[in-house]
Amino acid sequence: MSDPAQNRRARVAVLVVGFLAGDPYARDALPRETWADLLGIARRVAPDLEARGLADDIVSEVFRLLLSRPAGHYDPDRGDPWGYLREMARLAARDVHDREALAGTPRRPRRYAEGEVDPAPLPVPLEAGRAVGDAAEDFEDRVLGAIMAASVIDAVPAEAPAWLSAALSLAVEGLSVTETADALRVSRFQLRRALNRWAQPLAGLLR
Repeated sequence: MSDPAQNRRARVAVLVVGFLAGDPYARDALPRETWADLLGIARRVAPDLEARGLADDIVSEVFRLLLSRPAGHYDPDRGDPWGYLREMARLAARDVHDREALAGTPRRPRRYAEGEVDPAPLPVPLEAGRAVGDAAEDFEDRVLGAIMAASVIDAVPAEAPAWLSAALSLAVEGLSVTETADALRVSRFQLRRALNRWAQPLAGLLR
């Protein structure tokens, strides 16, 4: 007898792969079939945003992030599709936090434990001497940083593990080594060894 949960997991994996590859059917079916599940994940990873009625915004952001990812960003042979989508939801929640943050509040809430965040960060005054135009400079720095990070990722040698570029992408977006390893279903030891061997020599590109 087939396992319904396993069958659905396999179907979601196929849809994620197809969505990333630009398959029209997958791009229509994946949101329809996973929205409710992703909404539950969004509520767990960002309860403060759920309290503000923004859980649906997180799910929408998940699919916007997926649209920006290249084909092959998710490898079904290396991980559960729900683990991959959960990490995308965490990234999406960070983006929504940044977009919806009130002026003078921290851009991302301080995290205490899994699923627990400071529900109401208080406004803080602008730093003395900080000009409003600094926001434009900060944006430029972030854009330049993204360009340089992309240069590092593109320079990963062909003989490096196939998942290393995806690992670097997740790390650049703010995931820890542990979160990145979990998303790609590799051990922290494997990830650290790959970073030390293949990525560390590329750090000079960022100077």
